[in-house]
Amino acid sequence: MTKKDTISNSGWGSGKSTPKKTSARLPVKQRPSYDAQTIEIADIKIKGKRRALDPTEVKKLMESISALGFKTPITVWSVKRDAGWGKTKTELVLVSGWHRLEAMKQLGETTIPCIIMQGDERDARMWEISENLHRADLTPLQYDQQVVEWVRLREADPRVSAQNVQKKGQGRPKGGISEAVRKLPVKGKTHAAKRRGVQRAFEVVSLFPEAIVAVEKAGLDKNPSKYRKVAAEKTLEAQLTKVRELTARKSETGKKRSSLGTKQKTTQVVSKTLLSAEDKEALEHLIEDWNDAVDLRRRFISASPTVRERFIVEIRQDR
Repeated sequence: MTKKDTISNSGWGSGKSTPKKTSARLPVKQRPSYDAQTIEIADIKIKGKRRALDPTEVKKLMESISALGFKTPITVWSVKRDAGWGKTKTELVLVSGWHRLEAMKQLGETTIPCIIMQGDERDARMWEISENLHRADLTPLQYDQQVVEWVRLREADPRVSAQNVQKKGQGRPKGGISEAVRKLPVKGKTHAAKRRGVQRAFEVVSLFPEAIVAVEKAGLDKNPSKYRKVAAEKTLEAQLTKVRELTARKSETGKKRSSLGTKQKTTQVVSKTLLSAEDKEALEHLIEDWNDAVDLRRRFISASPTVRERFIVEIRQDR
């Protein structure tokens, strides 16, 4: 393993070596630390369940790195393993930046700039989630799930209170939700709006795993209002039924929009058709007669499309 250009830092990417101890900031010694180094790609282990690599994203990164250079270091976790006989060995496990790592591999590079974090498994997962929320292309459902996981991990930290309320007084840590609002890219213009967003993310907790699969398969994971309706159901069967109901509504709405779009296109084509002088005169007389027939016009407008079409067929047969 080669190390060069080492820069020691502390905190969650603060870039300050000695941050001040305040009511909103934990002491440095209680926070995971990291070093920025250049290391051998072969030394990095990829473990755990990860989203599949996107070849298109890797290609874009390769083009960017070739043109502009490598801009953002990946993050790895330094883990000490028992090597037996009272000895330990250090492993570098990838935390975030798999696409960047793959792009560098395919470009033939053997080393890569890394942030090597020191901490426990919870710290590593929280760091990974934080980067995912900033960078990864997540669906709204995946985003909510990762926000919830981050808050739960934060509240499991003995350094943080397990209460979801803002505490008063100097030196007392904030609850997980308040920490999420402060540290994660939560949508909202105000602190209160962001807090509500985090709280609403917890609605997905009640989704059964089978319901999550059904929601994703139906494409409802991109619509928070719909998958939250599914989550509001209390049983698995009720959630699956709600997915089917919402999917049926979506299909029916799509058909109506398609039909409306076809009718609009037909109307536009007819309206642009050029008329001869004789046809223009006939159209003007027809419109005058139509406007004079108040009762006929009113009944025609109020009739269903099926009745209108049948009416036109009938009057054509009278000619």
